[in-house]
Amino acid sequence: MTSTITENMVDDWVTHKDFRWLWDIVESEALASQWFGVSMVPKAWEDAWLTKGLSRYLSGLYNEHKNGKEEYLSYQYNPQLTAYLTDWNTGNIQPVVGDNVEDPTTFVRSNRPYIQGATVFHMLRKELGDEKWFEVLKSFSQRYKGKAVSASDFIEVVNKNSDQNMNWFFDQWLFGVGHPIFEVSKKWDEMGKELVLSVRQIQQLDTLKSHFPINEYFQGKMQIELGEKIEEVYIQPRAENIYSFSQLSEPAFINFDFESAWIKEEQFVKTLQEWINQFLHSKDILARISALNQLGLIANQKSADKEDKQKIYATMRSVILNSESYWRLKMLTLWQLQGLLVRKGKLTLDTETEKMLLHTIESEESWVKSRAVWFLEMSEKSKYADLYIDLFADWSDRVTNAAAIALGKTKSPKAYDALIELQHKPSWKNQSLISTLNGLQWLEEERGIDLVLKS
Repeated sequence: MTSTITENMVDDWVTHKDFRWLWDIVESEALASQWFGVSMVPKAWEDAWLTKGLSRYLSGLYNEHKNGKEEYLSYQYNPQLTAYLTDWNTGNIQPVVGDNVEDPTTFVRSNRPYIQGATVFHMLRKELGDEKWFEVLKSFSQRYKGKAVSASDFIEVVNKNSDQNMNWFFDQWLFGVGHPIFEVSKKWDEMGKELVLSVRQIQQLDTLKSHFPINEYFQGKMQIELGEKIEEVYIQPRAENIYSFSQLSEPAFINFDFESAWIKEEQFVKTLQEWINQFLHSKDILARISALNQLGLIANQKSADKEDKQKIYATMRSVILNSESYWRLKMLTLWQLQGLLVRKGKLTLDTETEKMLLHTIESEESWVKSRAVWFLEMSEKSKYADLYIDLFADWSDRVTNAAAIALGKTKSPKAYDALIELQHKPSWKNQSLISTLNGLQWLEEERGIDLVLKS
């Protein structure tokens, strides 16, 4: 079997450098599909998760190996969780493995065997631990090479190699529907130096209209980040679990379900300072993204305290300026801060934010740099025309395009000649010409019409 991949993968080094993380996923998933789909095949349509889901999961495993856990979690895994919840909230409530596949084509192209299946594999890895999990993968691949496989075959391998009965896990996440909604609350005993967490499962079964098995309560291992420490607990399948932790001091923040290993919803009331601490200091990028979103919501409220808003803005700037912050987090933070500073389509750019943007443009590359240019260009200040023109020499087409649009918006007298010259910069698939046209669109100068018509 061969895999046919989009012709967009045929590109120059500039484009490939910008999109290498995407191509890593595409290539590794195509290779995994050649094994889990040819060397072993599903016995029935409902077993497609063993090929579709596992190929997707293995591409994530390679992504984590090559590009790091932050890349895998933020770019690949987090969208999987979002896709599941989107399906759920729109009434698409079905298990990964059901006993009735009416339309095989629609089924294998859906999120159930693919996205949700990959997420189940990820959760299983977290439940078993890496040593046993990789033993499972190796044993399964060797045992069923050249054969047809079913869910029961995979479960048998899991039970044998993990030395435990994992049927409950598959009943919970594979054959049943539903997910936990956790309501978390905390109490800190200063005298006893003890933190007590109450974890309640508040999902309502009577709201589900499904003929599939429904889970009343969920169970499994979970990691909880308590400031600088990570503790592991076991969620028992009951309405409430209580956990106590001895601490020298109250943790600066609590991150329930470290790295979002569970498919879940969560209700956990936190103070502004706790969200700030989580955003600044968590070792979990998904927890930092969650905190960023919460800070954005707080700052965007009409009733938000002015001092609190300034504190949030300063926190966001510090994360963007921190050289150790992951680049995707910087991008999201730039986008969030920009949205907070725009009112009625106009950007209010304070001195500290302007300095931060200029530093980011000078020190960052590619996506973060272009995001900062998009932010700065909303000021439409002509004093930055020379800066944007200088950015035309940047190696990244993403930066060049953002700078071209920014220059056009300045309406600077220098803009037309610079944009016309830009089209001659060597690029793949006319990226430089596209940037020129985008800049001319915002410049709105009649001399640019001839080039537009010729293109």
